[in-house]
Amino acid sequence: MYAMHAEHGISVRDDDDGDDISLDSTTYDTTQVESNADDASGASGAPLFAWFGRDNPCAIGVHSGTQVDGTVWGDEILSCAAGGDGFVALVKWARANWDS
Repeated sequence: MYAMHAEHGISVRDDDDGDDISLDSTTYDTTQVESNADDASGASGAPLFAWFGRDNPCAIGVHSGTQVDGTVWGDEILSCAAGGDGFVALVKWARANWDS
């Protein structure tokens, strides 16, 4: 049996401009959100939340992989999530078009 995993206290370390996406003839910017999340194989598709205010959690991306960044101290592996305006537009589109 599988159980949901939650990790708290994750800080966004970097955000990189991603490729634009087109949805319903409108173009949206995407962002790669990089963090120190402890992710494992099979975590793709898991949401990355941020809190804006005490009781206001918002999904800011969806886990999509890892990236190796070079630093003066050596390489570090960062967790990556797909986010940005493109993520928000896709969620809104899915909610409006999902057959319930």
